Amino acid sequence: MTTVHPIARDISRAWLYAGLRGADLTGANLTGANLTDAKLTGTNLTGANLRGADLTGADLSGADLTGADLRSAYLTDANLRGADLTGADLRGADLRGEKITRVFARLDREQDACLFAGVGLEAGGYKILAGCRWFDDAEFRAHVAAEYPDTDKAVETLALLDFIAARAAR
Repeated sequence: MTTVHPIARDISRAWLYAGLRGADLTGANLTGANLTDAKLTGTNLTGANLRGADLTGADLSGADLTGADLRSAYLTDANLRGADLTGADLRGADLRGEKITRVFARLDREQDACLFAGVGLEAGGYKILAGCRWFDDAEFRAHVAAEYPDTDKAVETLALLDFIAARAAR
């Protein structure tokens, strides 16, 4: 694992096109940083401040974003497969052109440890972020029916979608 020197922890507004795979950026201040297309696979960003950062197209697969501040961050086309977003603040984050107002549900699918997040949208309604996929409820149900019908994974996924829909209705 790459360790970042403490002096480099405050790199707000930096432009970083970097291969930081596996780096330890715990608590780093990356406010407004340009991380477009950055390779951040497996990077530890626990408690990092990524407020307003541009993570468009970044590979965050397997990254630890526990407690990270992602408010108003740009995450369009970011790969979040296997990323841990537990306790991350995604308010105002832009996922594929849609602004998030709140995260109202976080669930793990046991079949493959995929994180599901139900998020309210500024324009109204909600969507589901699951791994690197971004669906509304109907799209996700169609995806399940087409990709893995009549499986234990489908049963569990549909139960998660039902829970998210119930939470969204409250």
